[in-house]
Amino acid sequence: MRVAVYIEPLKTFTSGMPHRGMLLELINLRPNFTFLLVLRQGKIPEFFKEYLNTLRKFKNCTILYDDNSSRNVNLKALLRLKNHCILNIEADVYLNLDANYLGDKCKPQIITVHDLSSVKDNKNSSIHFIKRFARKFTILNGIKYADKIITISKFTKDDIIQSLNYNKEIAVVYNGIDPLFFDTKLVIKENQNYFLWYGNFSKRKNLINLIKGYELVLKESNNLDLIPSLLLVGNKNSYSNKIENIINSSTYLKGKVNFKSQLSQIELIDTISQSRCILFPSIYEGFGLPIIESYAQGIPVIASNVTSLPEISGDLGILIKPHDIYSIKGGIQEFLKNSKTLNRKQLIKWASQFTFLECALNYLQIIEKTHNEHS
Repeated sequence: MRVAVYIEPLKTFTSGMPHRGMLLELINLRPNFTFLLVLRQGKIPEFFKEYLNTLRKFKNCTILYDDNSSRNVNLKALLRLKNHCILNIEADVYLNLDANYLGDKCKPQIITVHDLSSVKDNKNSSIHFIKRFARKFTILNGIKYADKIITISKFTKDDIIQSLNYNKEIAVVYNGIDPLFFDTKLVIKENQNYFLWYGNFSKRKNLINLIKGYELVLKESNNLDLIPSLLLVGNKNSYSNKIENIINSSTYLKGKVNFKSQLSQIELIDTISQSRCILFPSIYEGFGLPIIESYAQGIPVIASNVTSLPEISGDLGILIKPHDIYSIKGGIQEFLKNSKTLNRKQLIKWASQFTFLECALNYLQIIEKTHNEHS
């Protein structure tokens, strides 16, 4: 079987990580398949060059370059021009690891919908409105015209059904995480006295409410030294500047909230493993990788009670209302009160089901089923 895979979405460092790992497992599972991996010409990040070199080691894998510009691809997908085709190659099945429509000639076509944030969460989006508008309609076209849809959570599946009145079959395939997160030899297990948040600084991560809720905890404490500090990890931008201004204007937060730039994978694993708890108060998430990455090391999580986060955290996390700073305060205080009774082995067991291999096996089943239905 010839499987064409559009791997352009994998060039994004953080969000592309689960499917970069899944794809390696998928190619390894079927040495008798031919995988045609397509990405656009243009600048390639250093980490992705290394990934492409790994892919080239597989004999059943060919990397192809499409000469469509990013603007042309988005325009074609947005307008769904008649008979347009982003992938001009012959294959038995076409797989896109994102949600945009690849064209009428790419049949049968499977797309992956991570979430509908670009379609409906305009208030909390940090993306420019023109890009958000284009992204919205490329996703809607993908959902409307693709032969099969995969989502990364039951929440996203239900969101598509309810928000878009979609009545066809949708498969849920959970993301996997890097096996390094499970490797106890690589991490330091001695906890330091800090809470941790990590990710991309944006409105929907809800960090302003987080630090306000954290400030309430500090104000109610009789001994500030007993309250863990708060470490925020991510590349700074205009949104993080707003957070810094709030911190600098507060006598309680100044000196208790610290920043670090984006870390390497090993550095991140060490930083997670030494933390007391992960704080993840997002307003909207299609999955929530930090929850599973933290659980894999036995580190508990305080997360929002909305969108996909209750589903991904199971019954093991402390859930808070993201728009209520007093709820955030209460979640932190609950953790501090009960942290010694946490069952960390239970967290690791829950995380163990979210692997690249399990994700690849599910993708393989859908690819083969789709091929059989259309052959």
